[in-house]
Amino acid sequence: MSVAPAKDVERLARTLGMLGSDHDGEVVAAARAANRQVKVLGLDWREVVARAFRPAPPARHPTSAAAPPGPGGAHDQIAECLAWPGLLSAWETGFLTSLRVQRTPLSPRQTAKLAEVVERLQARTAARARP
Repeated sequence: MSVAPAKDVERLARTLGMLGSDHDGEVVAAARAANRQVKVLGLDWREVVARAFRPAPPARHPTSAAAPPGPGGAHDQIAECLAWPGLLSAWETGFLTSLRVQRTPLSPRQTAKLAEVVERLQARTAARARP
């Protein structure tokens, strides 16, 4: 069972969101579009639902030798931060996850917030490494 590209997952999610429309024509069009998208991916609805409800893989816990997030591109920093789930707040996890799937460049405010999260995580990993 292959993994659908993130852009296809996002497109299907947006299409399915239109099923909540108050306009019957939009609902029918969304349902038909979603069905076409699933077929293009080579799946059937049973597989889509099974994938949606399968248990999440266990969280990756870096070893103590793993380096905390450091300099690098924003996408690298986001991935490195998300590798430390036990040290992130719920807000930080949600923020980083939303940045990971964002298709547009980060805004200056998002870039500043990302830098703050990286700095806090570096401090937490340093404190954790102290005896």
